[in-house]
Amino acid sequence: MDFTPSGEDVGTLVTGFDAFAFELAWWRANRWRFRPYILGEPCWDNVYAALLMCHGVGRLVNKDAVIRHEKHAATWGGGAFAEHNSFLASLDARYFTLWATYHARLLGARTRNASDDDERAIASDVFVWRPSPGRALWQAGRSLKARIRYRKQRARWSSG
Repeated sequence: MDFTPSGEDVGTLVTGFDAFAFELAWWRANRWRFRPYILGEPCWDNVYAALLMCHGVGRLVNKDAVIRHEKHAATWGGGAFAEHNSFLASLDARYFTLWATYHARLLGARTRNASDDDERAIASDVFVWRPSPGRALWQAGRSLKARIRYRKQRARWSSG
């Protein structure tokens, strides 16, 4: 739930997640899946949510005011940290795409006043890891392109 500095509720935020919970044993077995994103910059929470939902037994809680978040001006995309997270999100594009699909379907469901069961069904339908050689090859090409682009960007930062 977003709220103003004076404490007034503004509305539920569904563009990302501010908290995750999981069992320690699960984390130890799966932490290798999670890249070192800079928390607080764009994309990390969307990718982490998709990873958790695809490889864990999860539930997205984003309808009630379970977590409160003070509304502030967004400052996305302005610095080196945003570039870093964008690079990592490119490497995790298949997960980010799952998140974007879920988000679009969730917004559509909310406009139709869908039930909680309908929303859970959307998550169950979208967050399924479907490995395929074609998708893996496509992602390998995207990753190579992202690595080259990021390496060039870092070289510009070093020389600047």
